[in-house]
Amino acid sequence: FNRAIILTLGAHGIFSHFPVLVIALAGALMVLRRNWGRTVKIVCAGVLLAILGQIGLQMGNRTEMQPPSFAAVGMLTMLPVLMLFASAWLRRSHTPLTWTIAGIALGVSFAITLIGATNPAPTDGYTTYTPAGAVERFFQKPVQTRKPNTAK
Repeated sequence: FNRAIILTLGAHGIFSHFPVLVIALAGALMVLRRNWGRTVKIVCAGVLLAILGQIGLQMGNRTEMQPPSFAAVGMLTMLPVLMLFASAWLRRSHTPLTWTIAGIALGVSFAITLIGATNPAPTDGYTTYTPAGAVERFFQKPVQTRKPNTAK
């Protein structure tokens, strides 16, 4: 059970990295409960089962968990599909406070995505990886590794 908490809410968990996925999860549950087409419900259930399966595989893994860049790398393919189901949540009316919280969750998720894009696999691991350093790298000009061909 501790591994499930680490994989979902821990320092590198899916909801701590991408809090907007809470909205997507709520939307997916709405799709399963409401009057949606059978195909949409099957896809939604498949995505949720794949995510739960990845968490189950990671929980059943007996090796020591290293500090990962992301909780369960196998989930990375399913999470964008899960985000599609956020539209079910977005269709409903909500209070201004709820929309503000959703906007903050989206902003945090977007910022973490940009920070992770600067160096997705640091050689020293994520123990020395700082958001300030990532933001600095994000705005630096890329280093050219090859000399341009000057032959005529």
